[in-house]
Amino acid sequence: MADLDTQQATSAEWAELRAAAELVQAVEAVEAKSVKEALNLGRGYDVLIIDGRPHANSESIEAAERSNLAIIPTSNSFDDLKPSVNLAHALVDARIPLARIAFALSQVSTEAEAKNAREWLETTDYATLPSHLLYRPSWRRCGEEGTALTETRFQSVNDSARPLFDHITQQINN
Repeated sequence: MADLDTQQATSAEWAELRAAAELVQAVEAVEAKSVKEALNLGRGYDVLIIDGRPHANSESIEAAERSNLAIIPTSNSFDDLKPSVNLAHALVDARIPLARIAFALSQVSTEAEAKNAREWLETTDYATLPSHLLYRPSWRRCGEEGTALTETRFQSVNDSARPLFDHITQQINN
């Protein structure tokens, strides 16, 4: 995983916590100052996840150009949905094929809100992954412990996160 947000470095810090906790399936994550550096650091790996900066910029477009899949995470809030769709528009304007862009609904409060967000996204030309992440308070600890959303202390919470990750894996493998 390459973390382009070097000021916050959330992904890189998460991987360090994971390594310190000696959790199985270690994740290598590094801070990268550019997409080019991220790609160089990712050589030799089967999958490279580029965690971009929070706002669309030329690096977002460059990362999407070089990727098999650009997943845009978004919550159900219109304040999040609108800029996410604007990012997708910017990618299409840069000639990224629609088939390589997908939304992932995350931190959704209720099933009804997920349904409403999905219906709104369906009015666009972009794909939305068929599952979503309902917000779970136990996920806050994941960032502090280096665990994945499928590795909490609660099996039902772990099981609720798995479908979205399975859909992402399917998209990558297509």
